[in-house]
Amino acid sequence: MFRKMGDESKVLLLKSLGRLYTIYCSIDDYNDYFYGPTLTNTQDINVFGLEKTYDGLLLRVPQRNNPSKLGDLIRQDKMFEVFNEYHQWQDTMGISTVGELNQAIMGGLSSGLILVFEALQEKKLSRIADAIAQREGAEELVKGLCGIPENRTVLCVISLGYPDEERSIYDLSRLKYEKVHNEEF
Repeated sequence: MFRKMGDESKVLLLKSLGRLYTIYCSIDDYNDYFYGPTLTNTQDINVFGLEKTYDGLLLRVPQRNNPSKLGDLIRQDKMFEVFNEYHQWQDTMGISTVGELNQAIMGGLSSGLILVFEALQEKKLSRIADAIAQREGAEELVKGLCGIPENRTVLCVISLGYPDEERSIYDLSRLKYEKVHNEEF
């Protein structure tokens, strides 16, 4: 049915779920697969809002504690920026739907996808760090947070996580321990 409608993303999704049968809903000539409970009749929807926002529409739903009243409209510009960036990352990866993601994972591409998404996140974190470093007073902020004496200059800050295995990357005998500070200066 979804293939006849030209909805290949829905076909991929349903194929990747591995179910023989699925439940779909219809309103007039429109059919779709939904991921959770739905109303049996659209007449049951009494309170909702549809607002033009950014480059699309925002569906507003009633307040959880007062279903007869819409909640306040709160602009979330930063969240919208993150959402747009996420779509750019999807375009970069060539994966824009859950069905395409499932297909890539089943095709053995999960490790490569993780590496690319991690690289994109590192790039983003680097941009954030650069922006912070450009702010006036950034060095003083870092010195205060890390307990670095005023007579020292911060050249860089490298954050390390916990290793999942024990191995030495460097020849430890050549490491200048007087320049390495763990947890604090």
